[in-house]
Amino acid sequence: MEVTRQNEGPEAFHRGERPEPGYMLGIRNAFDFIMRNIEKPLSADMLATIHDICVQNISEENIEKSETSFRDDATAGYSIELIERDPRRGYFSKQGFIELFNKIKNQEKTHDGKNRFFLEISTKGEPPQEVELTADPEELYKLLVDDEQTAIYFYSRREKANYLKERVQQYINDFYHNIANAKTNDQKLDLIILLVKDLEQLHPFPDANGRTISMITLNKLLIEHGFSPVMLDNPNRIDGMSTHLSGEQSELREEIIRGMKNFNDYSLSDLRFFLQELPAKDYKNKEKLNVLQDIISNNPLTAMAQISAIFQEISKNKISIKTNSLTFFGVKEKPEKKLIMQYLEGLYQEKVEEAVKEMHSNKMSEQVFNEIVSNHAIPKNNPTLMSKIVEKLADNQSLRMGTDALI
Repeated sequence: MEVTRQNEGPEAFHRGERPEPGYMLGIRNAFDFIMRNIEKPLSADMLATIHDICVQNISEENIEKSETSFRDDATAGYSIELIERDPRRGYFSKQGFIELFNKIKNQEKTHDGKNRFFLEISTKGEPPQEVELTADPEELYKLLVDDEQTAIYFYSRREKANYLKERVQQYINDFYHNIANAKTNDQKLDLIILLVKDLEQLHPFPDANGRTISMITLNKLLIEHGFSPVMLDNPNRIDGMSTHLSGEQSELREEIIRGMKNFNDYSLSDLRFFLQELPAKDYKNKEKLNVLQDIISNNPLTAMAQISAIFQEISKNKISIKTNSLTFFGVKEKPEKKLIMQYLEGLYQEKVEEAVKEMHSNKMSEQVFNEIVSNHAIPKNNPTLMSKIVEKLADNQSLRMGTDALI
């Protein structure tokens, strides 16, 4: 679920398991749980269940747990790691940091008049101090960038479990009310992002908030509302990137859309293994072809691009399969090659037309569609195929930018 780990092979698994044996099993089981309950609306109880599944196989020596799932009379927090300092591991942008500071400044108070959230600054050799809300957030950010000896931490004050559960449920109730009235997919996506960010910054659990909220719950909400799942470059950026709309979209929406593309790219690795293990004779097997169709049809644009890269070249409106790919796929006979390509092109064309219909009926985000179309190496030299696609897209003014990449 984290793109930065996908190219590490077995090391990605071991990195998650070494400090917390049972980490990967918990993630898998939690994802299985949300897929079995995808039609059920999220609730505070469901969120607690997701969290409990994530941590149930992890020893208490390696993770902090609570009898109530929600933290009870305990604080929670994390360090502010800047993207500007470390582009790979950092997760706070400048705008995201300023947004968090202003959120803390304008929040409701606890029963004793304190802010529910606060920042703490620590400089090497000096005791940590709570940041005054009269401070200039831009100056604080600059200090954090320039002085490697300075660290800033975000904390949520001690709260009772009952309060946290009620607060979580209120966030969720507001979300479902607002999304029922959303008119566009972009509005729906922004509401999902805002809920996940609010839950993550609330940090309702003593530990494992990131995997519970930014990995599992985010994907549950996306799938529930008709969006692609995501594989985020760094799930911690849910906390630290801005939801403020700048131009057409926010930093965090850009991050989520990139995560959708990552998922579509990576999920088709299953297709590679399927084709590699499939003997040539099985291309005439209806059951096998149905499996192939299921794998491809969920991500048709990416699928055709990836299949192209694997075993086909398109030249002068003729399809040729690279010689070194023949043994890779067990395909040796020309009729079988032709059958494969006809099947894939027909399916590709059919699914592109379905995607266009979804665009016209506002079931698919224009932005997501454009991102997929414009960022994949879709075959460009097949005039028949491409003219049909461009013809379908050209009557929609908002999609013409996307078709530029196809022509």
